[in-house]
Amino acid sequence: MSFTRKIVGNLEFNQEEGEIKHTKTGERLAKFASIFANKIVFLNEKTGIAIDSTGVKLQRGYNTIIEEQFKHATKVIFRAYSENVSATDAVVEVYLYDLDAGERIATVTFSGESGVKEAEIGVSDILSRAGHKIMAVVEVTTASGTGGATQTFNCIELDVIYDFTKV
Repeated sequence: MSFTRKIVGNLEFNQEEGEIKHTKTGERLAKFASIFANKIVFLNEKTGIAIDSTGVKLQRGYNTIIEEQFKHATKVIFRAYSENVSATDAVVEVYLYDLDAGERIATVTFSGESGVKEAEIGVSDILSRAGHKIMAVVEVTTASGTGGATQTFNCIELDVIYDFTKV
């Protein structure tokens, strides 16, 4: 037998409504008490790029910003992960690009280094772009002086975080 309501101490858990109430005061403490993230992946395989010349080296993903996907978001993070940089004198920018507006939404910069870089994007900024097409771009802005220099990118993603623990 399954219960849709359960009382534990002074708390009432209502499974149907997804809320938690205080039994004595009737105060709603939480509704759909959860935090979760939705990941939009632009690149998820190791991809080596030449960093010994400038220019756009990689364009990945072609997504439309859907308002409903971001309406209840509390945080949006653009993230890139790189490894195996063979020269330290290059500068590589990875950015989320709005094709319809013709502008960058967020940028992370690798200056001769590997690792994870991230940039937070305002939820209102994303929502103002509803219906726009977006993509991730990797561009070498300062070329390495070492011929044949490369850098590997493993992951480029957008994490949309929702926090439903707040009343």
